[in-house]
Amino acid sequence: MKANDLSKFTFRKVGWGHYRVTYKTDRGDKYIATITDMPTIDRTLHADWAKLRDIRHLAYLVRFYGKHYHSDGTPFINDVR
Repeated sequence: MKANDLSKFTFRKVGWGHYRVTYKTDRGDKYIATITDMPTIDRTLHADWAKLRDIRHLAYLVRFYGKHYHSDGTPFINDVR
């Protein structure tokens, strides 16, 4: 990851203060989560220059709270969240 590189993320606004964020890993797997932490969204998506620390924090939130999918789109069976 590099600073100001949001190429692994896609953002979709789904409500007032809610974004559906998709994070794609290097293997092709993806995590999808609804993020309500607007300060993190502001520091990454709406920033002129996103810091590496903020991008890593967003990736952590999506991976911790999100649902994990294989590269073909099927969900992981052993995902207990």
